[in-house]
Formats: sequence, C-alpha cells, structure tokens
Amino acid sequence: MKPYVNRVYLIGHENPDTDSICSAIAYAYLKARLEPDVEFVPVRLGPVNRETQFVLDYFGLPTPSLIENVFAQVSDLAFDESVNVTGETSMRAAWRQMTSHGVKTISVTGPRGELVGVVTLGDIAEAHLESGVRLGLLGVPLANVVDTLGGTVLVRRHDFVGGTVSVDGASAGDKGDGGWVSGIGVYMSSDPVSLERAIFGGAGVVLATSGTLIPEEVLAVARAKGVTVIGVSLTTFEAANLISQARPVREIMSGDNLVAFDLDDYLDDVKETMLQYKYRNFPVMDASGKPVGML
Repeated sequence: MKPYVNRVYLIGHENPDTDSICSAIAYAYLKARLEPDVEFVPVRLGPVNRETQFVLDYFGLPTPSLIENVFAQVSDLAFDESVNVTGETSMRAAWRQMTSHGVKTISVTGPRGELVGVVTLGDIAEAHLESGVRLGLLGVPLANVVDTLGGTVLVRRHDFVGGTVSVDGASAGDKGDGGWVSGIGVYMSSDPVSLERAIFGGAGVVLATSGTLIPEEVLAVARAKGVTVIGVSLTTFEAANLISQARPVREIMSGDNLVAFDLDDYLDDVKETMLQYKYRNFPVMDASGKPVGML
C-alpha cells in the first residue's frame, strides 16, 4: 500500500442522497489525481437509500464507508510521544530519560506494556529531598544501585538491597537492631579498615568509595559470608547523596485514580476533563491500554 502524508475525508449531506454520494466519489477521484501524496476518501454520515444503492451497484462502485461524526478526537492532535519506563526503573534513570527527551512527565508501564502510573520531575525532586531525612532503601534492585553510582560489582550475593544506609564511621559489625546480622544493610566508606570490618561483620552490601581497593582475601570472606561488594569511584559524600536515586519509580509514581485519555476520545470531552483536573500532563492510551503519548 502506498504511504500517504495524510488522509482527507470527503463528505456530502448528513442524510445522503444520490447527488451527495456521487459527488463525494467523483471529487475524491479528481483530488487523488491532482494531489497524489494525499489519500482522499469518500465517506457518508448516514444510511444509503435504495435509489443510491441501485446506482452504486449498477456502476460497480463500492458504498462509501459510514462515519458517525466528524468531531475532532485525540488522535487528530499532534501530541508528544510517550516516554515509558518500567516500575523498576531507578529515579536516576527516569530523570535521565526526562532530560534527554525534554519532558517533565513520563509513563510507567506494567509487564504487558499497560499504563500503571506516571512520574513527574517534581515527584523525583521531592523524593530526593525527603531522602535526606532518613537514609535508607527498601527492596531496591541491585542493578539500580550499580547504575546510579556508576559502580562495579566485585562480589554479588543479592539481587535487591534494603535497610539503613550507613556512611563512613558507622559501627560495622554491630549486631543490634538494624545491624548487619539482622538484615541487608548498606555500608559505604573509603577507609580499607572500616570496609574490612563491615565485610567481616556480615554487612549486606558494602560500597568501597573513592576507588578504594579491597584485597582478594577479603573479597573471599565476602563471598563466604554472603556480602555483596561494589566498587565506585565517587567519594563517600557523593555516593551517599546519590544512592537514594537508585529507588525504583514504583515507590514514587502516581498510580491511583489516573486521568488518561484514549485516542478516540472527543476533544470537547478532553477539554472539560483537563479543566477539572489541573495536571501538567495527561497520558494518551491506545486501544490496548498502552501509553502512546502525552497531552
């Protein structure tokens, strides 16, 4: 099929008679030859009467398709293409997507590509500011931590990271509540002695900052004790400031009572809804519920 730049529908009366149907067909034929890059389609707004159907059948012409109305729909708009991420995507990666695409709202999709939430730049900023009150992680994919900090996994013993984040100087090996033995925690330092104590103490995840090298015999202990060790070139301060951005966007997305539009929604209805809910952006979904754009 030949690709067209756009499509134009040619319509006669709302209650079509033979003249209006034939005129639409003839005019579409003429325009197609004058403007071959445009698809001209004769259509009708109502049922074909018996006289008109006889004429069409006599000359072997197909009956123009019926369209119920010509009200403008969402699909008629030049909306922005949807930027989609999964719920496990880190806040840091989501922010990068927003920056590279020049948008402030992105869609979060489920396992079948369906819309499950939205995340705004404001959501990320607010979550980052709030992380300074209590530094901790809850079920964060290890891959997110590595990507956010630009690190290298030296010993892998966990797929997810959770617990309090302790920064250089905290008591590694403490067996009290919230300590290394009771669950997966994160300890970061550039001091080799502190890092070794954390590993021997059974910390969940140890971050060796500032490119600090850990001897192979200590890494062997980490493997035996089930400690994940990651090396990063960032300073401890930089890593502590960034690690909260490894949190998956499912923690901060808006997923309840989403206001979204379908491609076939009428613009009059869309305008009314947008005035009622004064959000910055609204997702646009296709017939299968997958986000394809943003208004």
